[in-house]
Amino acid sequence: RRPLLSVSGLVRPGSTPTIQLRHAPGGTFAFLMVADAPADGPSAVLPGVYDYVSLPSLILTYATTGASGQPGAGSVDVPVAIPATAAGADLFFEFLVFDGAVPGLLTHSNGCELLVGQ
Repeated sequence: RRPLLSVSGLVRPGSTPTIQLRHAPGGTFAFLMVADAPADGPSAVLPGVYDYVSLPSLILTYATTGASGQPGAGSVDVPVAIPATAAGADLFFEFLVFDGAVPGLLTHSNGCELLVGQ
């Protein structure tokens, strides 16, 4: 199974939605990539990875929950406080997850677009 990325909660200024990663390997590292433009194609740099974000402007590292190496047991929750100045912003997210069981050692989540309301 591939890790699944989603967003829960209200996505508008003054709220704090949560970016969620589910079904990742347990006890490993996950890299949240944030960009202002989408991509849609195989990575030119990382074999076996599909790019859903274009040139990330921010990469954040998290540890997944669960027992180390346990398939599908890992998750990450990232609360994001949205300031008033972010109204109308359009951001794109994707997780890369270290997975020793796959060729290339990285797997990826789906992409997710976050359009901040007014």
